[in-house]
Amino acid sequence: MLIMVILGLRDATTHQWRNLFYHVESADRPDGRNSHQKGPHQMKNTSEAIAPSGLRTSFVVHAIADLLFAIPLFFAPAFTLGLFGWQSIDTISARIVAAALFGIGIESWIGRSSSLSSFVAMLNLKVIWSLACVIGIAWSLLEGAHNRPPMAFGVLAIFVVFHAVWVYWRIVVGKLFRAGNAE
Repeated sequence: MLIMVILGLRDATTHQWRNLFYHVESADRPDGRNSHQKGPHQMKNTSEAIAPSGLRTSFVVHAIADLLFAIPLFFAPAFTLGLFGWQSIDTISARIVAAALFGIGIESWIGRSSSLSSFVAMLNLKVIWSLACVIGIAWSLLEGAHNRPPMAFGVLAIFVVFHAVWVYWRIVVGKLFRAGNAE
């Protein structure tokens, strides 16, 4: 039960609990398990565990946010950046940023239901990407880029929030792995 609480599965059904730790294909025992399958009490490998629901929700929110910015930035970069107050617009750079947002956003959507171990690489990428964006945007604003449009501060704030979220979840996932491997 403690593992279910840690993983955010307080409302999990017996079926979800069973599938959390072992895969059921064709059961040869009355309890639905094959004789070679491990039960939850025998599990030593946290890579088999599913990610906490809050982490999966964060990935869905991030996917939606990325796509909401990527689509107009890719298809109408001059118009979109003009709305944000940009004075000079490089459509190639804008579309490269949009492509990165598409890649990260779509992978966030695809990977939202993956095992806990699958989230580690994506979290590392998101921590690095968001920190680089925070530093780059802040540095540009300090230099007076585009006369410091107010929306640039909004974009900076969004990246700061996402960076905090990703650092938090990376720490949580690291603790889950240490706890799972220590058993």
